[in-house]
Amino acid sequence: MKKIILLILVLFTLPMVYSSSLTSYPDFFIKDNTLDVTIVVGDLAIASDTIGAIEIATSLTSYEGVNKVNVKAALSSEIEDLKDQNVIVVGGPCANSAAAELLNYPKVCSEAIPSNTGIISLFEFDNSNVLLVAGSSAVDTRRTSGVLANYEDYSFPS
Repeated sequence: MKKIILLILVLFTLPMVYSSSLTSYPDFFIKDNTLDVTIVVGDLAIASDTIGAIEIATSLTSYEGVNKVNVKAALSSEIEDLKDQNVIVVGGPCANSAAAELLNYPKVCSEAIPSNTGIISLFEFDNSNVLLVAGSSAVDTRRTSGVLANYEDYSFPS
């Protein structure tokens, strides 16, 4: 009897694990039938980062799987805590302080992402998801933003 009670207690106390992957983009930004995300560029972002952010925002505003789409824009200095809201960070750690934070403030920001490479990385927090869209150069960031903006044309790893 004690073993059964212990087993029941263990089963009820096991934490539920929920893990998103890029394959479920942009669904992990949806709560209460609202797609809610803030797209963040660096305070001194160059034009290509901003255009990449606009392309991503435009693709999200046409998302049809929800009742409401709430896409906002912000500068990295306007975000107090990345873990408090759903965010898409556009730009590498040299151009965007939010990207630098996500990448643990690399000592040499220009070496944080391999040359001629773009990354789309998902960071999961208790109440939010943060997506980093960055490249080793402005051109790479723009290309990577284009991949995310046209996500339906690509297969993302799980």
